[in-house]
Amino acid sequence: MSNQLMELEQTIENQLVIVKEMRSIKTEVTEMKNDIKKDVQELRDSITVNRHEGAELQSSVGTKAWELADELFEKEVSDDLFLAKVGHFRGIIYKCLKETFNVVRYYDIRRVDFENAKKVVEIVALSNLKDYQLRLTARQKEIAKLNDDDINYLEKNNRGVLID
Repeated sequence: MSNQLMELEQTIENQLVIVKEMRSIKTEVTEMKNDIKKDVQELRDSITVNRHEGAELQSSVGTKAWELADELFEKEVSDDLFLAKVGHFRGIIYKCLKETFNVVRYYDIRRVDFENAKKVVEIVALSNLKDYQLRLTARQKEIAKLNDDDINYLEKNNRGVLID
């Protein structure tokens, strides 16, 4: 009988060792799982837009800049002036994207933010641009003068604010 008790005691001790090992393994696996989740999140956060998405953003910016210039110029102006203003608006939209997503270049926007970046481009409108962004630059005024463009009506923007 004592032999059986000793064997039983040994078996219980062995099982306790196994349980302790299993708990230790479970803790390690849980830590590994958390580390992997963290690494995956860091990876997701570091993946930027791909070429196709970058081209799509670029196209959206160009289209929006064209729409803004078309809306700004109520009268027909020269192609030179129109394209200069399109370029100006394009720069403004890119700056808005870069500031919104805290990046140096628009193609550094995180891939997970791609849809939001498209929305940022969509919501840009003349009504939410600052006066200094709406006015003609010195170079644009020079282009207008060279091409005899009538820009006097642009002295006031859509909000009735005098633009210098």
